[in-house]
Amino acid sequence: MELKVRRTEKDDVLLIFNWANDELTRKMSFNQDSILLEDHKRWFNKILQQPKTHLLIVELRENLKFVPIGQIKFDEDGKISHSIAKDFRGKKLGIPSLKAAMQYIKFNSELNTIFAQIKPNNIPTIKIYETYGFVFHSEITVKGNLVRKYIYEFSLSEN
Repeated sequence: MELKVRRTEKDDVLLIFNWANDELTRKMSFNQDSILLEDHKRWFNKILQQPKTHLLIVELRENLKFVPIGQIKFDEDGKISHSIAKDFRGKKLGIPSLKAAMQYIKFNSELNTIFAQIKPNNIPTIKIYETYGFVFHSEITVKGNLVRKYIYEFSLSEN
């Protein structure tokens, strides 16, 4: 399995929009309402203008081309959010996509600490982050939702 990550480009606006409005993605999000296209475009263009925010597309090599399978966003404070496209869920791509994105961010940002805020009922995502090495930190409330905060710190010896 060969994965790569790349920064999001303007042409990815509808791809990210469709992934964001996926039923399971909305259910696991803090705001569960559907996203309007015009609101998404404003948000997306704002993200593209923020050099310290990294919105990445994860791509899987299928035959001779790379196919987008998900997105991972790192905010400038180190908060990560991660989703796999519906057609690729259940194929054990969560950990490899997280690994590829973490390698990218280690070498393309100044972030030393990454943190995730995950709803307690999102067991698959919790398992992915724990397997990768994120450590449970605390339970906190974010936008009225109880979440589990996980932290990952890059070590100096990490390659």
